[in-house]
Order: sequence, then C-alpha cells, then structure tokens
Amino acid sequence: MGCGHGEFALRWSEVAEQVVGIDAASEYNRLEMGDLPGNVSFVTANTKEALPFSNGAFDVVYNRRGPTSAYLDVKRVLAPGGRLLSIHPGDVEANELAEIFPEWCGSPPAPGTPILDVLKQRLQQGGFEHTEIETVTSVAYLHAPIDVLQMILFGQTPALIEELKSRDLCEITRRFERHATEAGLATTFVRYLVRATV
Repeated sequence: MGCGHGEFALRWSEVAEQVVGIDAASEYNRLEMGDLPGNVSFVTANTKEALPFSNGAFDVVYNRRGPTSAYLDVKRVLAPGGRLLSIHPGDVEANELAEIFPEWCGSPPAPGTPILDVLKQRLQQGGFEHTEIETVTSVAYLHAPIDVLQMILFGQTPALIEELKSRDLCEITRRFERHATEAGLATTFVRYLVRATV
C-alpha cells in the first residue's frame, strides 16, 4: 500500500508468489521501469474507498509509510491468518530542526502522540483485534547544511528550494556549524512498526 513508483514492491518479486502494488498516484512512473516480472502488477486506487480486491485475496499486506485510511478495509482483503505489516513515520521527526531553525520549520510539533493515536484508531475501526505497535527511535546525522534545507523543504518545488538556498543557506550553514558534531547534526526519528493478524 502506498507503493509510489514501485521500486520497493519489485524487490519482493524474488520471494513472493504474487506482488501487487497499490497507490493513489497515476502509474506513469512505473511505466519507466521497463518489463515487469510476471508476478508483479500495479493498481491505481484511492485507499479512502474500498480496496479493489476480493475478500481474502492476500496473505500479507505491507504498508511502507502509506495511508492509514486503507486500514478500514485491509482486514477484508486478508486471508484467514493473514498479516498486516507496516511502518509509519512517528510523532518525532527531526524535532531538533524546529529548535535550531525555527524560521524555516514553522511551528513546533504538536504535543502528545497524534500520529500514534490515529494509527490505533484506524486499526480498531478496521476490526483488527490482535495488534502490536512497536516504537523504534533512531538518530540520523545530517552531514551538510544543504541536507538541512532539503529535509526542511521536503516535497516543495525546486524553485522554492533554489530561492531559499540562495537567500538563506549562509545563515543555515552558520547555525549548522554551531550545533553539528564531527558526525554531523544529530536528528531524532520515531517510527511505528505495526503487526496485526487476522
């Protein structure tokens, strides 16, 4: 679920009998991959609606940073004994950047665990009774000031990135150098690993 251009889904073709990637985006990126293995296909569909698969169609559903809206219908498409495995960005996502670079990061993150709360709610609404959510915390190091800018502006237009780069990279560099260690600028990330069985 949320397969994007499908590269990760393709990795499973060597070990799975059948792999189906689903994403709300159009399939144009997948067409550039050339010939697909015979056991791999892609479907464009909005997970906020019913999933376009028959009851019990899959043994495993894997959600890699994909939509939680799909959890409302995942149980139906899993075979008896089937499993849901997923990884979600957590409620801590490089919060250090908001402290060091507040004028570029906007408001500080919301208190509490709103992402985890929604995740639990969607799993419950989807009828999953046997779930386990593991919280994994890791530290990643940004090695250069441009890495900070790219993380802050992830998903923004190239024009905006270039504008801020020419206007603000000197100040970002100054703060980066003040806070970084030899390993780089430490940033903390939380990920939620979900395991559920039908």
